[in-house]
Amino acid sequence: IVDSKGAIVATQELPRGYLVTTVAIGNFGDRLKPDPNIVLTLTDTWATMGMPNKIFRLDGALRAIFAVDNASYSPTATRIGDTAIADVDGDGKSDIVYAYHDLWWVGGDSGVVILNAAGVKQKEIRIPTLNDVDYYPVITIDDFNADEKMDITLQTDSFLYPENTHETMLYPL
Repeated sequence: IVDSKGAIVATQELPRGYLVTTVAIGNFGDRLKPDPNIVLTLTDTWATMGMPNKIFRLDGALRAIFAVDNASYSPTATRIGDTAIADVDGDGKSDIVYAYHDLWWVGGDSGVVILNAAGVKQKEIRIPTLNDVDYYPVITIDDFNADEKMDITLQTDSFLYPENTHETMLYPL
């Protein structure tokens, strides 16, 4: 973390050979006692090929609250593409929601995983890939239908080879 003058005030060592793919900042406290945290997702690189993605929750001083491996149905054959923090189960506590996509050379499903504030998997929603690969997932969380419950949508870019066609897919979850 860097202050307003550019001085480093906190650092966190991350595993070597991984690439930070998403960053989400959110509150894991309440209105009276906010607890801003950073959630990082890391994916493998050629140096760590075949290793599962990693999810870190760091507090405001960059101390690790938890570090878990990707909780998707296939941790070494999916990549995390987007992360959000929101109370999606209505219990008054923030959850971590991340979207993953399959690897085009492996084939498989895309989807969304919900972790609680402690990093424990609460739910996974798998979405069968319609074409060769559905990638670059984007999560949007809001109360779309005004029922006072959070709704999640997942958008992916669906690619078909060798036709080289792209379709945007939108999944209300």
